[in-house]
Amino acid sequence: MAEFAELFWSRTPEEDLSGRDVDDDAGATIDSWRKFLNRDPGAAQIWVENPTRSRDGWHSKHTLVRVMTPDMPFVVDSVLIALSHDGLITHHLSNVVFAVERDPQGDIRHLGAQHHERPGELFIFAEIDRVETAEVEALRKRLEQTLSDLHAIVGDFEPMKDQLARVVEDLQANPPPLPPEDIQESIEFLQWLGANNFTFLGYREFDYAGGV
Repeated sequence: MAEFAELFWSRTPEEDLSGRDVDDDAGATIDSWRKFLNRDPGAAQIWVENPTRSRDGWHSKHTLVRVMTPDMPFVVDSVLIALSHDGLITHHLSNVVFAVERDPQGDIRHLGAQHHERPGELFIFAEIDRVETAEVEALRKRLEQTLSDLHAIVGDFEPMKDQLARVVEDLQANPPPLPPEDIQESIEFLQWLGANNFTFLGYREFDYAGGV
């Protein structure tokens, strides 16, 4: 837990820590550790809460958003966009990718900073404008849908690049009845897209017949 707490706050500038309530931050850290300890490492999990001292033993004047998910590209930016959807302001944001080794039961054997030997688990901790209790679930569902869409896009990225490579191979093997320079220009453009110069969000194939 000590290692978790140190890493949890490691990316927060010192000047941002001054003026914060130590007891409330300790309560948030302990509660976050419990959620992290017992999470399903293969799933995306989201908590949107308004902690109160009488119920939780610690307090925040903001609504807390905690997102735990397997590390993948664009998560932090996507979460921030979803949080700002209704003009909500994010007052504090930290995101840490933990290198975690868990046993078959999901219990943590080793915890440290991210490196390539162990799978990364991303933890986003955000404090946003206070959201009324009646609206908390709607915000949580919006974040859930955002992560679901992102997971589909990231998961399909390599298959879409593979499909692009097949299109290039087909153009080279079976060129259409067009000027050779136009075909070569198209091939070079598609190859450029596939060389990590484009983010693929979807793929659609059209069949053209009869000049239409």
